[in-house]
Amino acid sequence: MPLAGLYLLYLGRTNPEKIHGLEETPVEELIQHPEELSPNVRREDVQKKEREKKAAQDGSGTGESIQLPEGTGGNGAPGESGSPSTESEKNADVAEPEQGTVHAYYYLNGQRVGAWTDVYDYPMNNWQAIVNIPAGQWKTWSGDDQVRQFPDGWSAHVHVVNTTQITYPTPYLLATYSSGSEHQTETYPSSALLPGGSIDFDVPLGGYPITNPMDGRNPRKLYLEIKGIDVFTTYSVRMNFEFYPQPQ
Repeated sequence: MPLAGLYLLYLGRTNPEKIHGLEETPVEELIQHPEELSPNVRREDVQKKEREKKAAQDGSGTGESIQLPEGTGGNGAPGESGSPSTESEKNADVAEPEQGTVHAYYYLNGQRVGAWTDVYDYPMNNWQAIVNIPAGQWKTWSGDDQVRQFPDGWSAHVHVVNTTQITYPTPYLLATYSSGSEHQTETYPSSALLPGGSIDFDVPLGGYPITNPMDGRNPRKLYLEIKGIDVFTTYSVRMNFEFYPQPQ
């Protein structure tokens, strides 16, 4: 007989009132919640959420991986090339921001990235989107196996929503791209960000170099940061795109 059965038999003979108490206990109270378990026995989904939360809190960052489809030509872009062109397109795939916050939403070639950050009720301001570029795409781009260049049409887009009662007169986007020893920094100014309003930034990637594209280990990074907005509850004020060309 299993040990649990022996224990219940023992309780039944020595403490029948305990058996009665167990029978009347709701099953929900007998099931230990995953977050109450020790770290080594918690469910994988709970462990993953805890790792993401810890990473966001301690600044170590977290992110998502984007695998582009194989192709032999064109831009090789996920989704349609370009940025969302209408207000309805911008808002179709974003969570409603909390009142009293500023929230930035990011796109690559029109495809939303970082949607997983919408579920958090605190700012996620240190995350990255990992973009794996198949060899069948980057080998069709301008250049050679020493340096390739992103094609025209590739772009990053940032949509910023202001639900505060504050006007930010001079917001701008700082974009820093690095590939090997190549570094480029661009500043994108904007008009004032009014209460209840939104602004948009477009960062064209066409012509940015991918040095030594056969090296698929080291990322080519595009770092984006919204500047000129001084409010604690700014969501996704900065993030990284990390591009990895696949050697095969």
